[in-house]
Amino acid sequence: MSENNLKIPANKDDITVQWVKDVTGHSVLRKDFTVQGDVQEGSGFLSSICRVSYSTNDGKRHSIIIKLLPTNEQWLEFALADASDEREIKFYSEILPDLIEVVPEFAENICVFYNGVVQQADPDKRKAKASMIIMDDLASHGYQMMNFSGSDSDKVIEDLITFMARLHYGAFAVEKKKGIPLPGLYPFMQGITDDKEWMNQMETLGDDGYKALEEILLTYKIVNVWEHFEKVKPFTNAIVKLITENGRKHPCLVHADIWPNNIQVHPSLPTIILDWQLLGYRDVCYDLSTMLYTVLTAEALTKDNLAKWLKKYYDEFNKFCEEGGLNDKIWREWEEFKEFFFTWGSAYAYLVFLVSIYCYQKDLGKYANVFRVLCEEVELPHFLLKICSAND
Repeated sequence: MSENNLKIPANKDDITVQWVKDVTGHSVLRKDFTVQGDVQEGSGFLSSICRVSYSTNDGKRHSIIIKLLPTNEQWLEFALADASDEREIKFYSEILPDLIEVVPEFAENICVFYNGVVQQADPDKRKAKASMIIMDDLASHGYQMMNFSGSDSDKVIEDLITFMARLHYGAFAVEKKKGIPLPGLYPFMQGITDDKEWMNQMETLGDDGYKALEEILLTYKIVNVWEHFEKVKPFTNAIVKLITENGRKHPCLVHADIWPNNIQVHPSLPTIILDWQLLGYRDVCYDLSTMLYTVLTAEALTKDNLAKWLKKYYDEFNKFCEEGGLNDKIWREWEEFKEFFFTWGSAYAYLVFLVSIYCYQKDLGKYANVFRVLCEEVELPHFLLKICSAND
């Protein structure tokens, strides 16, 4: 990815007919050209978003989304430190073409990408860092963000499971085809190095997360669940470190942020997965846990149901590997895979949920229920306390 001559808009007034022509290659008409600023949907904070609608000479109507760096100072600082904007552009420009080459069906679940530009900071010229990503506007095709309470459609969950199996298998297929390990191909993935920045962020955000978690669990009158997680709280830093270490034992390319806010559903078209800013190199169970704990409804979120969908992924991933000659990537028997999911995979999900309470303001009951399941059915606090005591 390199900088080019496309101007990154400072505000919506910079988005003109000529500018859209330059970034999309479309023959844009001035008639019915509209720009909307601040159209962020859901609870994402790593971007600010503009929507542009226009017609072209061929009579077609178009709508695009322009993702810019966040305006909120706290999240801007996070995005700049993590280079999440650059990572997402590199996914679309470098990783996606490789994945589609080995798994053409993977493209079904990906939004159309037009362009991505990064302008690095230049203090001498008084330039701050800026970036933009230009994508198709899925809302114009009838897509909607998945409901925060989850999906009661088996078809949607099946689509997500197949998508994840294709993603993880496809990454290994690319690795085999190119003869280069994934970290060598995509050194910008999170989790390759010691990831001290990520661990520091988790530890810092965790302090605020515990305060919010206590308030929510007490509000929903599940005091016993809070009592268990309160015992875990002093070991948070050690848990972050252990989660990081265990995620490196069988690493793969992972999206790392698949939850309702980043899932677009349609009554008859394939489910679309958005926001590749946290793309990482970790255990696939870390991907599966954040997805399954959030997309299943409160009624469907049980340990048995989690195991059912996990087994479907396991069988589908293994089938892809067998058919693609990657039997060496079927590295764990089912029982071992399931155990890792309900221990370290669930621990990763717990950590992510702990630091992202702001995402669940629309459905705090769902948030509370996730921690109830982690405590009462998965018995995660017991596992974490046992592990931390053993490593003391």
